[in-house]
Amino acid sequence: LVTHPPTAPISAAMRAMGSLDLSFESLGLDEMDLITRQLKRVGPPKGTKGAPGIRLDLSNNMIDDMCSRQLSKILMVPLAELNLSRNAMGPLCLIGLCTALPKCQTLQKFDMSSNADIASAPGVGEQLVKSFEDNVDRLPLLSSLRLTLNDDLLHKSQRPVEKKKKVAKKPLNSATFIKKCGGPDFPKISDLGLVGARLLPESIKGLVMGLNDPNWLPSLTALDLSFAHLGVQGAEYLASALNPKKGGKGKLVSLTLVHNGIGSGGAAAFAAAIMY
Repeated sequence: LVTHPPTAPISAAMRAMGSLDLSFESLGLDEMDLITRQLKRVGPPKGTKGAPGIRLDLSNNMIDDMCSRQLSKILMVPLAELNLSRNAMGPLCLIGLCTALPKCQTLQKFDMSSNADIASAPGVGEQLVKSFEDNVDRLPLLSSLRLTLNDDLLHKSQRPVEKKKKVAKKPLNSATFIKKCGGPDFPKISDLGLVGARLLPESIKGLVMGLNDPNWLPSLTALDLSFAHLGVQGAEYLASALNPKKGGKGKLVSLTLVHNGIGSGGAAAFAAAIMY
């Protein structure tokens, strides 16, 4: 269902249809205020007896840190899916989302990819892992997670001033997230996306180690690394984790590698892993 916030009966539509697509609507603070007020009246979709929750798509808008309070309130709605990709969210939105996550126990799919200020914020990888681990008992249904975490690009707060020639450390947000997300207290994620940002060798190494460890995200069957710039060497190394002949123990059913420049060498390595 595609609708326009100023005139549409949002709460009635969500109750009746079980989903609401508000992507590409240029939503900002004013519209988010209106949406939040209407969503207060939303209950579970008709006929569901409170089980599945609602699918809400807010991707490709202008949601930024000014909307952090509204985002927190949206997570009080019984959502099954929430798509916040390709907005302008920053650290304040991240704090609001992490604080409100425990209130959305119906959440199954969560997409906050392609938000540049979150992706390169210092320590965001560790912050996300801690938030999900702290709330694992309140997120029993969460199985799909899509993130953009920069290893290489610095957040504006980290960029060195010309007078100070001190070079800031790379954030390594993906590398930290990969290293720490596989513990027993992390939600049972079966579909993980680390998309839209270059993965440095530290992250690729972490993925290979994780895929070879049966205790790292044991439910994982689908991995999306679109636009991760793996290159030929990164692809060949990652493929080794899926090739039993090379000691690989990965049990992925689906691997997405759109725009990674893996070349013929990388493609051959994955083909060998699949065919073994």
